[in-house]
Amino acid sequence: MNDETEEAKIVEVEEDVTIDESQPAIVDVTGNETEATGEPVSQGLSEEELDKRRDKTQKRINKLVAQRKESEEREAAALQFAQQQKAEADALRGQLSNLNTGYSAEASSRIDSQESQAKAAFKEAYEAGEVDKMADAQQVMAKIAIEKERLRLFKQNQERTTKAQEAQQNYQEQPGAQQQPQQQEYTPPPQPDVKATEWAEREENSWFGQDRAMTATAFTIHQQLVQEEGFDPQSDEYYSEIDKRIRTEFPHKFEGKTTRTQTVAPVSQGKTSQKSKKSVKLTPAQISVAKKLGVPLDAYAREVAKIDARNS
Repeated sequence: MNDETEEAKIVEVEEDVTIDESQPAIVDVTGNETEATGEPVSQGLSEEELDKRRDKTQKRINKLVAQRKESEEREAAALQFAQQQKAEADALRGQLSNLNTGYSAEASSRIDSQESQAKAAFKEAYEAGEVDKMADAQQVMAKIAIEKERLRLFKQNQERTTKAQEAQQNYQEQPGAQQQPQQQEYTPPPQPDVKATEWAEREENSWFGQDRAMTATAFTIHQQLVQEEGFDPQSDEYYSEIDKRIRTEFPHKFEGKTTRTQTVAPVSQGKTSQKSKKSVKLTPAQISVAKKLGVPLDAYAREVAKIDARNS
């Protein structure tokens, strides 16, 4: 009697039992389920109930396997997408780099050719005494100087962008670096140098961009300082030298701000410049050009002397 009651209690407990998924049952080779403690749980269950339990366990296993497979597929798809995006970004970046390199080479060649033509035109007009053509050639040379400065800033910006991209790529190739899809970065147009902007906005330099002759002379001085004398165009010494030389070339533009120590006499009368200590005779055509450009005769005479020295 006691045995029957005890057996009935066991059956009732087994009917209401819940399975703890944190401790899944262990299935032995005979097909009987076993608790985590190792004791069989099939005792007192009918074959139909055992089949239901096996089906439930198998469904849970199948669900877990499907979830794991789905997760792996999502990770693989995300990785493939990231790799595709990176490949496309690298391809676009390579095309942009090739275009920029081609533009720089073409622009540099074109500017050099135009500069040579403008110098030749100025020399020819000077030798022929054609005032208008000399003025036209100087205007072209001033525009070329602006284009050369823009090209220099463009190349400088491209070098900074290339170095930044190389540094980023080297970081991403390091072990443990987080890989993220790369997007094509927009390269903004070159911006004026901060010091150049500040210099141009100074009150004493209000002539820059307004006075054609002084602006053209400033660009000529810039070329001499950077290309011939090795000045750093972003240094304070560079701007100090420009201020010094522009005042030397156009002292009458700064009357009241600086003291003139040189008396300008008509060079055509055979008098000697106190600064150059050399007599330069200007023709009437040359004097007309100097007046048309607003250049002092002594400054114009110095440029004529330089041209004559180079041609001799």
